[in-house]
Amino acid sequence: PKDSRSLTRMLKEDRTASSKFIIDKFQTWNPNRFSISTIYRRLKRLGLVRRALRESVITRAQNMKKRRQWAKERFRWKIADWQNHVFSDKMTFQIGKDKRVLVWRTSDEKDRTHLVPKKPRSKNISVMVW
Repeated sequence: PKDSRSLTRMLKEDRTASSKFIIDKFQTWNPNRFSISTIYRRLKRLGLVRRALRESVITRAQNMKKRRQWAKERFRWKIADWQNHVFSDKMTFQIGKDKRVLVWRTSDEKDRTHLVPKKPRSKNISVMVW
């Protein structure tokens, strides 16, 4: 109970802290010695997991209207109509370190990007291909 509250408080102070850092900090703060697996079990019981932060794309209302209109105009198209169009997608390849940010969060905090402070842009090289 008290240990669980202090563990939760530590994680909410620094969502990006590594597992080793959290365990070391908890072990030095707490007079009772807990094994690493006990601390992991307690974190899991509290609903806290370490996951990659997902960036979500926000579609503005204006763009949603345009997309809906585009779909309505082409709703009754036949296969022959679609064969006259080419669809492409873009893909970005990045050379350098992975930009993933791991965050301690609960399941209801899935897409909340405010959990992590913004980091300065990296100097990685990226190539975009269509």
